[in-house]
Amino acid sequence: MENEALLFERHPNPMLLYDMDTLNILKVNHAAVQKYGYSADEFTQLNLEDIRPEEEIERLHHTLEHLNEGLNSSRVFRHKKKDGEIFHVQVTSHAFPYKGYRSRLVSVLDISKEVNARMEVEEAYRELDHLIRENPLAMIKWNSRLEVVEWSKRAEELSGYPGDEMLGKRLSAMDLFSSEVKQKLEQRFREVKGGRPARQLDTRITHRGGTQVDIRIHASVLRDEEGEARMLLTFVEDISQEKQAEQKLSRQNEMIRFVNELSSSVGNLNHYDQALKMAVKKICAFIDWPVGHVYQRANAQRFESTDIWYLKDPDRYQAIVDLSKETDVEPGKGFLGAVINREQPLWLKNLEAHKETFIRQELGKSLPVSTCFAFPVKVQDEITVVLEFFSEHSVEMQPELMEIMATVESQLGRILERIRVREELELSERKYRKLYERANDGILILKGRNIVDCNSKMEELFECSRDEIIGQTPFVFSPAVQPGGSKSDRKGRQYLRKTLNGSPQVFEWKHVTKKGRLIDTEISLNKIVLQDGVYIQAIVRDITRHKQAEQDLKRSEELFRNLFLRAPVAMIMVDRDNQVKMINRKFEQLFGYTEDELAGEDIDDFIVPEEEAAAAPKMPGQEILGEDFIKEFTRITKNGDPVDVLVGAIPVYLEGEPLAGFGIYIDISDQKNVQRKLQNSLKEKEILLKEIHHRVKNNLAITSALLQLQVLNEKNEDVADILGDSLLRIKTMALVHETLYKTENFAHLKLSSYIEKLIGFNNEVTSTADKDIEINLEVEDINLNINQAIPCALVLNEFVTNAFKYAFEGKKRGNLNVRIWEKNCKVHVVVDDNGIGLPDNFEELRRASMGMTLIDQLTDQLEGELHIDSENGTTFELIFEKMSTTGSSSHFLQ
Repeated sequence: MENEALLFERHPNPMLLYDMDTLNILKVNHAAVQKYGYSADEFTQLNLEDIRPEEEIERLHHTLEHLNEGLNSSRVFRHKKKDGEIFHVQVTSHAFPYKGYRSRLVSVLDISKEVNARMEVEEAYRELDHLIRENPLAMIKWNSRLEVVEWSKRAEELSGYPGDEMLGKRLSAMDLFSSEVKQKLEQRFREVKGGRPARQLDTRITHRGGTQVDIRIHASVLRDEEGEARMLLTFVEDISQEKQAEQKLSRQNEMIRFVNELSSSVGNLNHYDQALKMAVKKICAFIDWPVGHVYQRANAQRFESTDIWYLKDPDRYQAIVDLSKETDVEPGKGFLGAVINREQPLWLKNLEAHKETFIRQELGKSLPVSTCFAFPVKVQDEITVVLEFFSEHSVEMQPELMEIMATVESQLGRILERIRVREELELSERKYRKLYERANDGILILKGRNIVDCNSKMEELFECSRDEIIGQTPFVFSPAVQPGGSKSDRKGRQYLRKTLNGSPQVFEWKHVTKKGRLIDTEISLNKIVLQDGVYIQAIVRDITRHKQAEQDLKRSEELFRNLFLRAPVAMIMVDRDNQVKMINRKFEQLFGYTEDELAGEDIDDFIVPEEEAAAAPKMPGQEILGEDFIKEFTRITKNGDPVDVLVGAIPVYLEGEPLAGFGIYIDISDQKNVQRKLQNSLKEKEILLKEIHHRVKNNLAITSALLQLQVLNEKNEDVADILGDSLLRIKTMALVHETLYKTENFAHLKLSSYIEKLIGFNNEVTSTADKDIEINLEVEDINLNINQAIPCALVLNEFVTNAFKYAFEGKKRGNLNVRIWEKNCKVHVVVDDNGIGLPDNFEELRRASMGMTLIDQLTDQLEGELHIDSENGTTFELIFEKMSTTGSSSHFLQ
């Protein structure tokens, strides 16, 4: 008994005694304590159910019901340790009385490892079977004669051939593989059977339905115990999608390379059209289409064809070029209009069938193209161009190509935008540099106080080279002290500091040139912030002449005022509204009014009798514009006394607008009295006329002198020209009076002596030193009465003045011919030159010319004819009938 107890305690396997009636555990050995984790005392508090998982209890009772008295070996059970761990055991028991209990001795063998191993093997077999049946790879097993012994379900799906049809079939008899592939497979199988490492084989099979399927074959050999090849196992993988993905990836990579190459090639160009031409050529080469073209935005509603084409065969595709030139595109109209509206690439197949969409096809000409696709390109968020491409074949739309063209569109838009910005910047830079160098003012760029750049005008102002200016301060070219006593460097630094603080400066400054010459300038300083720092731009304007002109103008104005105020005849100046601006002392003496009394008032309200108000000349002077107004009037003094005066009126216009008017009043009361007293005496009349001519000549000479002085000092060239023309006309009349004054015959004027003086004076006034003008006079001895002599002289003056002023522009030499003769009681006055002739728009200019207006009016006054010819220079010819009417009854003096 002791031996049995010792064996129980030291047995390596867990052992326990339990009461068959209660199933309570009566005793356990040490191995049980170690295995289950309970102590010996804890075990005695348990029964057989407590050491099993709940789902095993029913099975426990079923086993206990079928125990016999002898040795019983049970099947595999699952037991539970104290910590809850489940493990597999094999239990052996037999009846064993213990201390009066009807008990059994149980031996427990832990077989968890064996059970787990068996389960793993079973699972592996199940998985293998599942893989064989459900594997995406088709499995084909061959015997040593390469006959099919197993054909999986996946093999049926992949090939279209059922297993019962393929089992036993030799490889050589299969329609599945081509002859070339069969040879490769047989060779590969031989290599594998011979012990060479298995290699996969990529090939194609022909599905029972006729389609080609890309596959990859993996082969291995099953050998017997002697190492002989017994079976050949092949797994066939469908790689169609992989091949398609590879092709797609290859195409995408090719497209990416194309986009990168296109971006690189186009991005390196500097001109917009060059970039578009390169892009069209590259795209045509990439897609292998023979025609590419660009439409360009003309305005908001129209795109027009450009000369940017790629033509693989220019002669073959000339028709589409010609049609495109005739076809503009509007957004929303036709195929290209849809591209513009949708702002995305579009594809059009079979152009012939879509004439209403592809407008150029609708024009009725047969085109050697069938498919077109196009895409828009945006530059700065606006579609500026549309690129279109043509194929001769009917091509289905290629989504990948359309997708890559959308990328090209975006890339090309950014490139074109950069090129356009670069072109605009280059153009702006060229314009700025051109303006900078050709500016009428000098320009200095300063950083700090030093000059870092200057234009050529500054070299001219400082009388030195650019290299001598750069690096210097502006104070090097300034005298030590400025007008007013301030030191140049101190005052200059103040201006620079204010400019840098954000306040632009404009001031006058004395500069000294490299040659030591002082010049007056006006300086404008502005702060400029650039990427590399803060600069000051100084615009230097030479105002030396302006300052001198201001001084001269002051002196001239003072001189004019003194001459005006001290003139020996009454003079008045009125504004455009006929209101008095200035009168001289003689006017005050003649009419009794002071300047303060008349300033700002209409002069006619003070000195013109009511009955003569309508005939009185007044500003704006349209009724006397174009003629020399000298008439006799009666005017009223401040005391109400009438006074006979000879009135000369001179309106002054600039660009068709009245500026001012001058009135000259010559008191002829004494002459009028003398005329009345000498009405019955011819001698006294001749004396009176001589005196009138003399005084008129003198007064007109004074007027001429005033106008000439005004012309010399007038800053406005247009006003100076107008005053100069008036001066010549007054001088023309003055010469008539001078000639009459020196002759014994007051009724007629000898043209030959008068014309020579008139031409000589005109030459002095209007000719320039840089022109050599030869004047030829051919004037017959013709006597004209004064009523025809004055208008004839004025017309001749206009002819000659026009010739001197305009005929020889751009020429150094010239001939001017003046011919006057009488034939059949008609006087011919001809002035011709070998100058540049009349401008093409002469008739338009003629209507706006005061000189031509005067010529036309004087020709009508003479009842004459005017002929103008512009071949080989210019010829003016006046023809009028010689009249003998004399006296004040002449219509000229009315």
